[in-house]
Amino acid sequence: YSHLDKEFLPYVQTAFEPLYKDHRIAYFDDTYISGGDEWERKIKDSLASAAVAILIISPNFLKSDYIRTIEQPAIIERFQRGKLNIIPILADGELPQQGFLSRLQYITENNALSKCTEQQRLNYMKKMIEKVSSFGALL
Repeated sequence: YSHLDKEFLPYVQTAFEPLYKDHRIAYFDDTYISGGDEWERKIKDSLASAAVAILIISPNFLKSDYIRTIEQPAIIERFQRGKLNIIPILADGELPQQGFLSRLQYITENNALSKCTEQQRLNYMKKMIEKVSSFGALL
């Protein structure tokens, strides 16, 4: 996700919280990086070992240099090798019309979270957890 879209991160965090607390899933986002941690190494290590990547897509995500040059190439490479599953969530804006991200089915279909009701958001997060479970990514 882009830090400019941090208001959408709690939806994902809240959805995964019960699984994380019950040690059924190893979950990471950059809010788990503490003072003194080597942040870039933690992000790269997490990308290298993840079974599933949840991508919170928005115009900010698509414009982010760090996402485009560091994170996205690592995600695409692992996905193409069959080592990573991707669940894209449209947070704001429109679905990408070109490039790798335009070929993926979004858990939010054609709807942006920014335009959904709270109940629709909760339903999409439930769908996200079901999809993660279908990948066998639970511990």
